[in-house]
Amino acid sequence: MTFILASQAVTAPSSTYGPTLVGMSYAISVFGSLTGLQSARRARARTGPDVLGWLVAAAISIGGGAVWSMRFIGMLADLTYKPAIVLLSVGIAMVAAPS
Repeated sequence: MTFILASQAVTAPSSTYGPTLVGMSYAISVFGSLTGLQSARRARARTGPDVLGWLVAAAISIGGGAVWSMRFIGMLADLTYKPAIVLLSVGIAMVAAPS
């Protein structure tokens, strides 16, 4: 694919994704979502200090297991990462998941 920007031709990088990684990304996302939703359901059925534990489990499952891992595996072919940025992105996903 070629774009013309300010009278210069710019070629967009092309990527290919293997069906195995795409399928694995989807399966992990579905599993993480189901686990997170089950944890959230259990948190709603509880009272007292148990609620916090189930909400943390839901946040980790949805934020880390579903959202972040799907993104990480889905972008694996093109991803060059630094550990600090990876940890920051998983932390953001886990904090944003329950809200």
